[in-house]
Amino acid sequence: MIRCLLLLMILPMVTWGQEDTLFFFSQTHVRSKNAIIPLASPIQKLKLFASGNLDYISGGMLRSSAKVIEINVGDPEKFFLPIYIMVGALSQPTEEGLSVNYLSTADMLNRNGGLLNVGTTIDRRIKMMGKHTELKSMFQFAVKSISGVSMDTDESISLYSKIFVTGLQLDTKAWKTDDANTAGRAWLKTYLSYSMNDPLKISHIFGSESSHQFIGGNIECGLDIKSFADVRFGYHRYLNNQQIEIFTEPMYVFSANFELEKDE
Repeated sequence: MIRCLLLLMILPMVTWGQEDTLFFFSQTHVRSKNAIIPLASPIQKLKLFASGNLDYISGGMLRSSAKVIEINVGDPEKFFLPIYIMVGALSQPTEEGLSVNYLSTADMLNRNGGLLNVGTTIDRRIKMMGKHTELKSMFQFAVKSISGVSMDTDESISLYSKIFVTGLQLDTKAWKTDDANTAGRAWLKTYLSYSMNDPLKISHIFGSESSHQFIGGNIECGLDIKSFADVRFGYHRYLNNQQIEIFTEPMYVFSANFELEKDE
């Protein structure tokens, strides 16, 4: 019931849109025949309610989230640490026959999941592949507040799930030379996620056979065109705990991202 109420509270905020985080920490220009076209916005140290997204997750679940705070610490040309605080809500699955803890498995695997999600995301360029395509490494560490239901007592159990993500991302930029507002990108991302949890609470939620450490394999792709569209599709699955049925099926996520803070 609480998750549904939070979903209703966050959905109106999410409809305002998302700030493009790819270009958030640097200023990039591309030279055309007649002009230099900016592909990024100036660096900002603090943003409030800068981004939000709405996810559809296999099983008929909807996840709504909003990044309420985003702070950049350090020098973007040397070392910086972007810190965020995100709030979210996840609706109950609509498909029949799913475990009561299907919500928990979805939130634990989703790097943006959780009722409250606090962490940092860093990406670093590895190499340029031509003029407009780059290969990057990406890292994320976050602590998420999630909940499940005890298999023995049917009581709600809350826990803090820590997740570490590492992987590679391939970005290619595209734009119309006569219209900087169409600046955008297409991207492909593959990464591993490692989730750490309280062993006792996990055993109550998923049974004594379940490990409290979870490894996920993830592939995402997306299209981001400024002032037009920002969508992505993801394939996610657990790579361990395969002896438990709830962890054997992959999850598919379709996301639409929105701007909450409008450009001036």
